[in-house]
Amino acid sequence: MFESLIKKLQGIYLKSTVTSISIPDFKETPPKRRHYLFTGEVQGVGFRYQAKLLADRLFLSGWVKNLTNGQVEMEVQGAPEKIDFLINGLQNTGRIKISRIQTKQQDVDWDEAGFKILN
Repeated sequence: MFESLIKKLQGIYLKSTVTSISIPDFKETPPKRRHYLFTGEVQGVGFRYQAKLLADRLFLSGWVKNLTNGQVEMEVQGAPEKIDFLINGLQNTGRIKISRIQTKQQDVDWDEAGFKILN
């Protein structure tokens, strides 16, 4: 019961944090797709939820999931400037401590819609 209350409060806090971020006007550029591996304090700190909230506000598509080795994996696609804004937003959160980011370009998935949290 106590744990569910803590999770609910954490969700409210993260949602208010993400919704308070001012989103600049981006010019629309051709979409790119990038694959990321994040290392550091990235699990148990709301990383996936925050990534989804911000990706949704930026109209990006893709997915994010925790890995068993403690890393977080993510694929995201959209305008490169929006993807950079998402990554910067995740790096500048007090709870998330990213020590290393590995990235590589992927082929755009033209059929993908929305951003999902995978298990």
